[in-house]
Amino acid sequence: MSSFLCFCIVVATALLATAQSPLPLLTALTSQCWHESPFSTVALECATNVHSELVRPIQTVWTSSERATTKPRQYGPWTHKPVCSKPLQSLGTRLCVYTNSTFHGGRGISIVTTPKLAEQFAELPCFKEPSALQGINTFSGAWSVQETPGKGLGLVAKKQLKFKDAITAYTPALVALLEDELSTLDREKLYRIAVHQLPEATRYAYMNLAYIYGQLSVRVQDIVKANTFQLQVGGVNHLSVFPETSRLNHACGPNAQYYLDPARLTHFVHAVRPIAPGEEITIACTYRQHTMRLY
Repeated sequence: MSSFLCFCIVVATALLATAQSPLPLLTALTSQCWHESPFSTVALECATNVHSELVRPIQTVWTSSERATTKPRQYGPWTHKPVCSKPLQSLGTRLCVYTNSTFHGGRGISIVTTPKLAEQFAELPCFKEPSALQGINTFSGAWSVQETPGKGLGLVAKKQLKFKDAITAYTPALVALLEDELSTLDREKLYRIAVHQLPEATRYAYMNLAYIYGQLSVRVQDIVKANTFQLQVGGVNHLSVFPETSRLNHACGPNAQYYLDPARLTHFVHAVRPIAPGEEITIACTYRQHTMRLY
């Protein structure tokens, strides 16, 4: 994880507010910044824009047999028709939103990436093999979210934890390719579509996370900046937001360690020393992917 991203996570978890009422906030975001009718084209109006802008879905080629049928179009593992940006010079292609709202029992996942990389995501074990996520996205009973002195919300141990004990194992709500060509508002459009298409409970958890700048017009992107971990898929860095583990605060001498498994799109946290009940669970804000496994 870059020092900038690390800084964002530390500042957000230590100093900044969370949305106090996420469902009204979602309503405000929806009424303020977008409207969709029909979903085949998504018009988004932002308060900081003086005109409407349109993000169109990826173009598809229909065969004669597909034109003759009334069955819904299939998009591989994606439950929504991909919606794309204009072609980006730095990528040589578009960025598109790919959502699977039924992913792992209805938790859902939205991925903002290129069409070619989306094909690689679709071939990962977490999409192809249901058993790959056995035991993932299940509350361990080891922690609770509580206010922590000077840091805002954090994870606190509910029971005695031993070295190597599993604490959390979750898949992300949002994954987005790391790029710097899109304007802030254009990126916000794609991110809002991605979050809007998630199941309600996952959308609620995402919108209730900490943010940095507090500007409503870029709130979804602001949450990414405050809570992101980097995940590599296809050799390309993607920003990932895991609502449960985003509550973990940074410490220079942490009592837990995380690692990221790109094949399962899963963020694991294990204890690296005994943790007493009532003690805050912390991690070091450094990038770990396929490093030391604790089991």
